[in-house]
Amino acid sequence: MEYLQLAKIVVTSVRFVIAHSPTNGEELAINVEQISSIRGVADADTQYQKDVNCVITMTNGKSIGVVENCREMFELARKAGETTKTIYDEPKKEDNK
Repeated sequence: MEYLQLAKIVVTSVRFVIAHSPTNGEELAINVEQISSIRGVADADTQYQKDVNCVITMTNGKSIGVVENCREMFELARKAGETTKTIYDEPKKEDNK
C-alpha cells in the first residue's frame, strides 16, 4: 500500500527590535512575536513620561513606552516579522508493505 507523506518544517527564531527607554535611553530588546499593538500617546495620557512617543502593548498586557515614533517601530516590527517562513517539503510516496 502506498502512503503519501508530507513533511512540514517550520523555521523559527526569536526576532527582536531595539527601542529606547525614555528614562535613561537604555536599549530595550522587544520580541516581535509578543507585540499585541503599537499606538501613539494621546495628549491627555499622563500615564507616560513626556519623552514617550510610542506605546507598545505586549501580549501579556504590559505596555512599554519608547522614545521612537510609532511609524518607525511598526516598520521595524513588520520587517522583522517578514523573515518568518514555513517550508513544506515536496510530498513523497512511501511504500509500506
